[in-house]
Amino acid sequence: MLKLVVSDLDGTLINGHNSLPDNVIEMIKTLRKNGIFFAVASGRKVCELGKIFEKVKNDVIFVACDGTFIMYNREVLHKEVIDKKIIDSCFKRFGIDAEYISDSFGDTVKIVVKKSDLTVRAEEVIRINRDLSCVYEDDDIKEYVKFGRNKGTALKELMRILKIDKKDVVAFGDNINDIEMLKLIPKSYAMESGKPQIKRICKYTTADVCQSVYRILENQGGFING
Repeated sequence: MLKLVVSDLDGTLINGHNSLPDNVIEMIKTLRKNGIFFAVASGRKVCELGKIFEKVKNDVIFVACDGTFIMYNREVLHKEVIDKKIIDSCFKRFGIDAEYISDSFGDTVKIVVKKSDLTVRAEEVIRINRDLSCVYEDDDIKEYVKFGRNKGTALKELMRILKIDKKDVVAFGDNINDIEMLKLIPKSYAMESGKPQIKRICKYTTADVCQSVYRILENQGGFING
């Protein structure tokens, strides 16, 4: 029985913009009417997610900053804070101009660094200390969180809090920072436009999250539509 839907945002629910489609909003409302939780798992900050999901923000669990911050109805359910000593030893001592993403209490949960600003020595210190994990990188940046944390570890924690088994969860994603989350859930969906390695680890592929969710609801029967 479906109890929780968790989805990546960029490339999964939206593509190249910050506007949430009406059909996604209606899907979230339908899920809540049926007593099913909806969580968005994103690399974005929780304040950004709040703006995007403004119309349904009280119906959405925000798993922000690549799984280091979980919030629901303005309540912080869980967070993974990067120790200030680590920030000093790995970044500030080398004069690296990084973006330190923090919560409302000033605790840093994610660090974004331009590759051009990372020195060889700094990368060596990060690697040796094993206090940080790189959860995402592209040609320009690297994103770091507390060691071993990712969307998958956050989803484990969320399922523990909600007392939901992974067999009652469905997950959607498209990129490498979704890997741990998708591996965790047996009913995992890769977007058709997703990375090849994502498609390899998922049981299903889909072009549309909403259509897949409604199909699951119809198959289990007895749901309230709209």
